[in-house]
Amino acid sequence: MKVQLPLRQAILNRRTYEAPAEGRSGKVRLDFNENTSGCSPAVRRALAKLTGKQLAMYPEYRKPTERLARYFGVQPEELLLTNGGDDALRVFFDTFVEPDTSILICEPTFPMYRYWAEIAGARVCAVRYGPDMEFPLEEVLAGLRKNPRALFVANPNNPTGTLIGEKE
Repeated sequence: MKVQLPLRQAILNRRTYEAPAEGRSGKVRLDFNENTSGCSPAVRRALAKLTGKQLAMYPEYRKPTERLARYFGVQPEELLLTNGGDDALRVFFDTFVEPDTSILICEPTFPMYRYWAEIAGARVCAVRYGPDMEFPLEEVLAGLRKNPRALFVANPNNPTGTLIGEKE
């Protein structure tokens, strides 16, 4: 018996996310936003203290959330710890971006903005950086007048490293 499960149209319509090519070990991979210095010795010491059982279990979030809230001077309910930036974006899109709404991005940029928007069924409105990688301020302002659900700006930009000036 062959079962065919129905897929959401947004999944069928999205572009495939293509991670940068393999074979770049030993090279500086700034487009992955990786720490080029590696883990600090303090992180390595902290990880070495964890038992195999602790490493295999899902973390508990209440105590670290409360500690971070105190540090930042906010309420614990105002923080959400996620499993990395991609997961934070997924939660953002699940919470704030409805199908058939739009988001605005400046390309080239971090591909996960487009990826999660397409999965959410949102329209992606993209403006391009200029020929010298200058931030497209006027195009962004025009795009904002169309009331997108969100504007995503990476600063410094990923993958170009372009900084947006203080004036912009």
